[in-house]
Amino acid sequence: MGTHADLLPPERSAEHPVVGALVDHTLDTFEWLTNFDSLSHLLDQEYLFRSGSSSSSPRTKKRRVLHVGCGTSIVGEGLVGALDYDFVLNIDKDDSMVAEMQSRTSFPCRCKYQQLDLNDESACRDAKLGEVPFDLVVDKSTLDCLLCSDASGLLCEVYHSLCEGGVYFVCSFHSKELILPLLQYPGMQWDIICTSINRVVERVSNNQSTSNQFQHNEISNIQDGCNKSKESVNNSELRPATNQSAWNDGTFMPNSTYGKTVNIFICRKNQDLCKAEAPEDLSFQCDRAAVRDHLHKVNDKWFQKVNPMLTHTREVTLRRLFTENGGDDCGLPLARAYAVIFTAAEREHLTFDLFLEDWSVFSENQDGSVCSTDFMSIDVALKFLKEMQ
Repeated sequence: MGTHADLLPPERSAEHPVVGALVDHTLDTFEWLTNFDSLSHLLDQEYLFRSGSSSSSPRTKKRRVLHVGCGTSIVGEGLVGALDYDFVLNIDKDDSMVAEMQSRTSFPCRCKYQQLDLNDESACRDAKLGEVPFDLVVDKSTLDCLLCSDASGLLCEVYHSLCEGGVYFVCSFHSKELILPLLQYPGMQWDIICTSINRVVERVSNNQSTSNQFQHNEISNIQDGCNKSKESVNNSELRPATNQSAWNDGTFMPNSTYGKTVNIFICRKNQDLCKAEAPEDLSFQCDRAAVRDHLHKVNDKWFQKVNPMLTHTREVTLRRLFTENGGDDCGLPLARAYAVIFTAAEREHLTFDLFLEDWSVFSENQDGSVCSTDFMSIDVALKFLKEMQ
């Protein structure tokens, strides 16, 4: 399953692998992965809810939005101020960050912030999440982050909280070859459109008023040929999702698109299949343990088979390096093993402290087959790379 070695994009701080711990506790806002303007044409109600989707008239219904893992993003305010959604609930597990954002919002009645950990099922029920369904759930790289730990709570609560025909809007750094299988858990029925946009990252100072940014209810037109204004959005013209490969022959070698584009998955909860799943009360409940097992299997298949760190070439190289660095039957001390196993580019993302955390988890699950927790043999190193990728 995914660990710290599943490298995230560079801006994700290694010290903060959980949702909500992305920036220091300041009043500056930060847009992780990409900014609101780059997404607004796809989030516009006239695109998401036009005739032929879940509503015959985009503006006749007052729509509710759930923004998961909000951090200090102003996406929630943009949804209200620029796109005229009726209500946005922004949730994050960091209570101090939530308090900061609630105190600074320009739309206190329509844009609320709430502390909530989606992996705490009892807390979600106490918060009555989903009792009043949402029309849209916005996920800006929260799924990406939780794939390193446990995304089962996120996916179960998103599905539970959406109304029939509602949209789960996923903004992800990962390719569709990983994300689509993750979403295809039996019982979760989605109609999915995949596209990509150019990535735009910015920090908005506290001195900038969000009410001034959004007071005219207009959408910025990003004139780059890829991020289009709402007037030009057409499914047939959407750019295909990209494959941002970072691994080549077992080493970290980003391709030309790595970090430059963002994939978007517009997942509509299938109304007809929802009724078929639960004809009596229409309230399908996901089994978190089963979803967690599904996510781990998909993650393992992707990282170990499709995008492996450990290839035949790398194994040969590591065996030679262990011998050249004096590795005997007991192996190398952990600090030296870390320097040998990982390239300089990989060590920039996987610090020694994070490596030690992964090593501790790995050692505990080996049933005594690791002869010393202070040394790593070549055979153990190869097994570590394979299992902990």
